[in-house]
Amino acid sequence: MLKTELIGIEENKNTLKISFKTNTDEPLVLDVNNQIFALTENIDIYEITFDMFPVVILDYTMKNAFTEKRRVTTDRYVIDIDTVGFRSFDEFKQFVLRYPTYIRFLELVYRIFSTRPWLFLLYTSTISYKSYNYVRISEHEIEITIEKVSIKTIFKEYYVNNKVTLKLLNKNDNMLLSVVTPIVNFGNTITYNDVVKILEERPNVILNILIMLIITLLD
Repeated sequence: MLKTELIGIEENKNTLKISFKTNTDEPLVLDVNNQIFALTENIDIYEITFDMFPVVILDYTMKNAFTEKRRVTTDRYVIDIDTVGFRSFDEFKQFVLRYPTYIRFLELVYRIFSTRPWLFLLYTSTISYKSYNYVRISEHEIEITIEKVSIKTIFKEYYVNNKVTLKLLNKNDNMLLSVVTPIVNFGNTITYNDVVKILEERPNVILNILIMLIITLLD
Protein backbone atom coordinates (compact mmCIF):
# COMPACT_ATOMS: atom_id res chain seq x y z
CA MET A 1 0.00 0.00 0.00
CA LEU A 2 1.32 3.44 -0.95
CA LYS A 3 1.21 6.31 1.51
CA THR A 4 2.14 9.82 0.40
CA GLU A 5 2.70 12.78 2.71
CA LEU A 6 3.80 16.38 2.34
CA ILE A 7 7.24 16.80 3.93
CA GLY A 8 8.25 20.35 3.09
CA ILE A 9 7.46 23.69 1.48
CA GLU A 10 10.17 26.26 0.75
CA GLU A 11 8.99 29.65 -0.42
CA ASN A 12 11.33 32.26 -1.90
CA LYS A 13 10.78 35.44 -3.89
CA ASN A 14 10.53 33.82 -7.33
CA THR A 15 10.37 30.11 -6.51
CA LEU A 16 8.28 27.64 -4.57
CA LYS A 17 9.57 24.16 -3.72
CA ILE A 18 7.19 21.44 -2.53
CA SER A 19 8.36 17.98 -1.45
CA PHE A 20 6.41 14.76 -0.87
CA LYS A 21 7.48 11.38 0.50
CA THR A 22 5.86 8.13 -0.59
CA ASN A 23 6.31 4.90 1.36
CA THR A 24 5.20 1.40 0.46
CA ASP A 25 4.61 -1.69 2.59
CA GLU A 26 5.93 -3.97 -0.16
CA PRO A 27 9.32 -3.03 -1.65
CA LEU A 28 9.57 -2.47 -5.39
CA VAL A 29 12.54 -4.60 -6.47
CA LEU A 30 14.62 -3.47 -9.46
CA ASP A 31 17.42 -5.46 -11.11
CA VAL A 32 19.63 -3.05 -13.06
CA ASN A 33 22.91 -4.36 -14.49
CA ASN A 34 22.94 -7.15 -11.89
CA GLN A 35 22.44 -4.65 -9.09
CA ILE A 36 19.39 -5.16 -6.91
CA PHE A 37 17.50 -2.15 -5.60
CA ALA A 38 14.63 -2.50 -3.12
CA LEU A 39 12.62 0.71 -3.11
CA THR A 40 10.45 1.41 -0.09
CA GLU A 41 10.63 5.19 -0.11
CA ASN A 42 10.47 7.84 -2.83
CA ILE A 43 10.89 11.61 -2.60
CA ASP A 44 9.15 13.83 -5.18
CA ILE A 45 10.39 17.41 -5.44
CA TYR A 46 8.43 20.05 -7.36
CA GLU A 47 10.09 23.42 -7.88
CA ILE A 48 8.03 26.22 -9.42
CA THR A 49 9.80 29.24 -10.91
CA PHE A 50 7.69 32.30 -11.59
CA ASP A 51 8.99 33.60 -14.90
CA MET A 52 7.00 36.20 -16.87
CA PHE A 53 3.24 36.06 -16.43
CA PRO A 54 1.43 33.90 -17.39
CA VAL A 55 4.34 31.40 -17.61
CA VAL A 56 5.65 29.31 -14.75
CA ILE A 57 8.41 26.71 -15.01
CA LEU A 58 7.79 23.44 -13.15
CA ASP A 59 10.82 21.25 -12.45
CA TYR A 60 10.17 17.75 -11.14
CA THR A 61 12.89 15.61 -9.52
CA MET A 62 12.54 12.13 -8.06
CA LYS A 63 14.94 10.75 -5.46
CA ASN A 64 15.18 7.21 -4.07
CA ALA A 65 17.70 4.42 -3.44
CA PHE A 66 17.99 3.82 -7.19
CA THR A 67 18.65 7.45 -8.16
CA GLU A 68 21.35 7.73 -5.48
CA LYS A 69 23.50 5.38 -7.59
CA ARG A 70 23.08 7.36 -10.80
CA ARG A 71 22.62 10.89 -12.09
CA VAL A 72 19.36 12.43 -10.90
CA THR A 73 17.29 13.74 -13.79
CA THR A 74 14.85 16.62 -13.73
CA ASP A 75 11.79 16.94 -15.94
CA ARG A 76 10.82 20.48 -16.91
CA TYR A 77 7.42 21.78 -17.97
CA VAL A 78 6.38 25.24 -19.17
CA ILE A 79 2.87 26.01 -17.93
CA ASP A 80 0.59 28.86 -18.96
CA ILE A 81 -1.34 29.40 -15.72
CA ASP A 82 -3.77 31.78 -17.44
CA THR A 83 -4.93 28.82 -19.56
CA VAL A 84 -5.22 26.71 -16.42
CA GLY A 85 -7.45 29.36 -14.84
CA PHE A 86 -5.35 31.72 -12.68
CA ARG A 87 -5.19 35.49 -13.11
CA SER A 88 -1.91 36.21 -11.32
CA PHE A 89 1.20 34.56 -9.90
CA ASP A 90 0.11 35.31 -6.34
CA GLU A 91 -3.30 33.75 -6.95
CA PHE A 92 -1.64 30.58 -8.25
CA LYS A 93 0.92 30.48 -5.43
CA GLN A 94 -1.66 30.91 -2.66
CA PHE A 95 -3.83 28.21 -4.22
CA VAL A 96 -0.94 25.73 -4.42
CA LEU A 97 0.01 26.49 -0.82
CA ARG A 98 -3.56 25.66 0.18
CA TYR A 99 -3.72 22.53 -2.02
CA PRO A 100 -0.14 21.23 -2.44
CA THR A 101 -1.30 18.01 -4.16
CA TYR A 102 -2.59 20.15 -7.04
CA ILE A 103 1.01 20.56 -8.23
CA ARG A 104 1.37 16.76 -8.41
CA PHE A 105 -1.81 16.67 -10.50
CA LEU A 106 -0.40 19.36 -12.85
CA GLU A 107 2.94 17.56 -13.23
CA LEU A 108 1.28 14.30 -14.24
CA VAL A 109 -1.02 16.01 -16.74
CA TYR A 110 1.74 18.10 -18.30
CA ARG A 111 3.89 14.99 -18.59
CA ILE A 112 1.14 13.63 -20.83
CA PHE A 113 0.93 16.96 -22.68
CA SER A 114 4.68 16.84 -23.38
CA THR A 115 4.09 13.77 -25.56
CA ARG A 116 1.98 15.91 -27.93
CA PRO A 117 4.16 18.99 -28.62
CA TRP A 118 2.20 19.75 -31.81
CA LEU A 119 -0.78 20.70 -29.60
CA PHE A 120 1.12 23.58 -27.96
CA LEU A 121 -1.53 26.10 -29.10
CA LEU A 122 -4.12 24.19 -27.08
CA TYR A 123 -1.95 24.44 -23.96
CA THR A 124 -1.73 28.25 -24.29
CA SER A 125 -5.34 28.85 -25.29
CA THR A 126 -8.26 30.53 -23.52
CA ILE A 127 -10.93 28.01 -22.50
CA SER A 128 -14.51 28.85 -21.64
CA TYR A 129 -17.84 27.06 -21.46
CA LYS A 130 -21.43 28.16 -21.12
CA SER A 131 -22.08 26.29 -17.93
CA TYR A 132 -21.19 23.27 -15.89
CA ASN A 133 -23.46 21.19 -13.74
CA TYR A 134 -22.56 18.72 -11.03
CA VAL A 135 -25.14 16.04 -11.74
CA ARG A 136 -24.04 14.09 -8.70
CA ILE A 137 -21.33 14.35 -6.06
CA SER A 138 -20.99 11.37 -3.78
CA GLU A 139 -18.27 9.52 -1.97
CA HIS A 140 -17.98 7.25 -5.02
CA GLU A 141 -18.05 9.59 -8.05
CA ILE A 142 -18.56 13.07 -9.45
CA GLU A 143 -20.41 13.47 -12.71
CA ILE A 144 -20.00 16.78 -14.55
CA THR A 145 -21.72 18.03 -17.69
CA ILE A 146 -20.14 20.92 -19.62
CA GLU A 147 -21.91 22.78 -22.42
CA LYS A 148 -20.68 24.86 -25.37
CA VAL A 149 -16.92 24.65 -24.89
CA SER A 150 -14.90 27.40 -26.59
CA ILE A 151 -11.14 27.11 -27.12
CA LYS A 152 -9.53 30.32 -28.38
CA THR A 153 -5.95 30.23 -29.71
CA ILE A 154 -3.92 33.10 -31.16
CA PHE A 155 -5.00 32.03 -34.65
CA LYS A 156 -8.50 30.62 -34.38
CA GLU A 157 -11.41 29.87 -32.08
CA TYR A 158 -12.85 26.36 -31.86
CA TYR A 159 -16.24 25.32 -30.52
CA VAL A 160 -17.64 22.08 -29.13
CA ASN A 161 -21.40 22.57 -29.10
CA ASN A 162 -22.30 19.12 -27.85
CA LYS A 163 -22.59 18.44 -24.15
CA VAL A 164 -19.51 16.81 -22.64
CA THR A 165 -20.03 14.55 -19.63
CA LEU A 166 -17.11 13.59 -17.41
CA LYS A 167 -16.94 11.24 -14.47
CA LEU A 168 -14.34 11.38 -11.72
CA LEU A 169 -14.39 8.05 -9.91
CA ASN A 170 -13.19 7.43 -6.37
CA LYS A 171 -10.93 4.37 -6.24
CA ASN A 172 -9.68 4.10 -2.64
CA ASP A 173 -9.30 7.91 -2.53
CA ASN A 174 -7.41 7.87 -5.84
CA MET A 175 -9.05 9.59 -8.81
CA LEU A 176 -9.98 7.95 -12.11
CA LEU A 177 -11.14 10.07 -15.07
CA SER A 178 -13.83 8.42 -17.16
CA VAL A 179 -15.42 9.54 -20.42
CA VAL A 180 -17.68 6.63 -21.41
CA THR A 181 -14.79 4.35 -20.32
CA PRO A 182 -11.94 5.00 -17.84
CA ILE A 183 -9.06 6.80 -19.60
CA VAL A 184 -6.71 8.15 -16.91
CA ASN A 185 -5.84 6.82 -13.46
CA PHE A 186 -4.22 9.59 -11.42
CA GLY A 187 -2.98 7.13 -8.82
CA ASN A 188 -1.77 8.75 -5.62
CA THR A 189 -0.90 12.10 -7.22
CA ILE A 190 -4.00 13.80 -5.82
CA THR A 191 -6.74 12.48 -3.57
CA TYR A 192 -10.37 12.26 -4.60
CA ASN A 193 -11.32 14.36 -1.57
CA ASP A 194 -8.90 17.13 -2.58
CA VAL A 195 -10.48 17.21 -6.05
CA VAL A 196 -13.95 17.53 -4.51
CA LYS A 197 -12.79 20.51 -2.41
CA ILE A 198 -11.13 22.19 -5.41
CA LEU A 199 -14.19 21.68 -7.61
CA GLU A 200 -16.38 23.25 -4.94
CA GLU A 201 -14.03 26.21 -4.49
CA ARG A 202 -12.58 26.81 -7.95
CA PRO A 203 -13.92 24.39 -10.58
CA ASN A 204 -12.27 25.97 -13.64
CA VAL A 205 -8.71 25.02 -12.55
CA ILE A 206 -9.73 21.37 -12.70
CA LEU A 207 -12.15 21.54 -15.63
CA ASN A 208 -9.78 23.46 -17.94
CA ILE A 209 -7.12 20.82 -17.37
CA LEU A 210 -9.54 17.94 -17.94
CA ILE A 211 -10.81 19.46 -21.20
CA MET A 212 -7.25 19.79 -22.52
CA LEU A 213 -6.42 16.31 -21.30
CA ILE A 214 -9.38 14.70 -23.10
CA ILE A 215 -8.55 16.53 -26.35
CA THR A 216 -4.91 15.46 -26.01
CA LEU A 217 -5.78 11.79 -25.50
CA LEU A 218 -8.23 11.84 -28.41
CA ASP A 219 -5.62 13.35 -30.76
